[in-house]
Amino acid sequence: APVTGKSVVIKDNGYIKINNLDFSKGLSGFKVYAQSSQPRVKLNVYIDDSMTPAGTVNIGTDMTKAQDLNVSTDLTGTHYIYFEAKGGAVTLDAWQAVEKSGSVVVTPPAGQTIDPYNKVEAEIATGLTGAELSSNKQSVVINDNGYILIQNVDFSKGLSGFGVFAQTNLPKVKLNVYIDDATEPIGSVSVGIDMTKPVYIKLPAGTNVTGTHYIYLEAKGGSVTLDSWNAMPVGSTPIDQPPVVEPPVYEDINPYNKVEAESIPSASYTNAMLTPSKQAVSIMNGGNVVAKNVVFSNGVSEFKVVAGSTASAKLEVRLGSATGTLLGSATVSGDAKELTIKSSQNLSGKKDIYFVSANGVISFDSWKVTEYKEPVVTPPPVVDTGVKLKYTTNAWSDGYQISFTVTNNSGKTVNSWKVKVKKSDINVNQSWCVNVSQEGDYYVFTPMSWNSTLANGQSTEFGMIGRGQVGSTINYTVE
Repeated sequence: APVTGKSVVIKDNGYIKINNLDFSKGLSGFKVYAQSSQPRVKLNVYIDDSMTPAGTVNIGTDMTKAQDLNVSTDLTGTHYIYFEAKGGAVTLDAWQAVEKSGSVVVTPPAGQTIDPYNKVEAEIATGLTGAELSSNKQSVVINDNGYILIQNVDFSKGLSGFGVFAQTNLPKVKLNVYIDDATEPIGSVSVGIDMTKPVYIKLPAGTNVTGTHYIYLEAKGGSVTLDSWNAMPVGSTPIDQPPVVEPPVYEDINPYNKVEAESIPSASYTNAMLTPSKQAVSIMNGGNVVAKNVVFSNGVSEFKVVAGSTASAKLEVRLGSATGTLLGSATVSGDAKELTIKSSQNLSGKKDIYFVSANGVISFDSWKVTEYKEPVVTPPPVVDTGVKLKYTTNAWSDGYQISFTVTNNSGKTVNSWKVKVKKSDINVNQSWCVNVSQEGDYYVFTPMSWNSTLANGQSTEFGMIGRGQVGSTINYTVE
């Protein structure tokens, strides 16, 4: 049974190993007490050195109830097993083997169900992947290829389709619906620009969905703001889908060449207008000019903006909306001149850029961007502390042991030490006489309380066991 407060977090593609298991009564499966905060996460079980899982189970959100992981094997005798997380992290609390003649698998109750035939608010979703609540928390923004999960949906009246209240600001964006772990959507619909009117997802004739299921709503081709949805029962009156008003298609903009403000393709103005000479755009206080479909094929480091103002004004560059992410700003005053605005983030793909007057009236003449360049990072010098490391490796068919010796040759007593080893060179399953943590691409080994202090010439040893293969040399630093 689960033990509250004592569990193991298995990260995506990570695993735990349990040795010397006596399956003298055979094996039909396992009962596992586990949970995950993400959808579509699986727990696999491997027997001995098999490269193929003997069984797998989808992990839910309730660790207090056992889930049944069935296996198909004539296993007897003593073996070791691996539990592996796939698709996300799994918190594993406890497990139990079920003997060959074990009892019939019983699916735990689904708990409180959702009535989908009434309006279901999007924000009650139990899982968000590539999605987030909108700023007013009244809808969910699903980014391109992102999705939301809704669990325990009771389709007791069957299912003929869905009505969804959603909108997008890009053309040719679709909302797909998946049932359970299906790899293909059961239905799809093009999303328009009006979230106050539903669009309908009709399912193929003969679709048979009853009982309790979970569903995924996925955005494809761009982000979708989803307000709510409902299911249509079998036998409901067919609804003719009115034409979906999609956002207009805008001409792509190459930002690496000079873009005249007055001739931005398909530009949109808010509280802004062409100057009498038609050679610039006058942006009033709080107004903006939008450049749609800016293609950042080579990223961005800086915006080069030519602008002027009869007084001191502030020009902001924002992403996605007039109140979106602030990419940078500049003070504008005097005659029009080129201003350099460093971008707070690198951009890629197609974006909408907003030039906003946060204060004052700005005469906006032109703009372009410079390509992104990786900042030059000068690594800190490696300081020779006089603490040295030696290691020996003992490898076998599916694993290896590395024994490390740390020696203090600094000429004085050291009160602590640290060894960093590249993750690409080793993977740590077991260790002794040392603490192990992770920093970026490195495993970090630090001493226990009893072996942290080394007098000059004194040594201490620690070791580890890894699974798989190890090279003849490993990359490390000693601090």
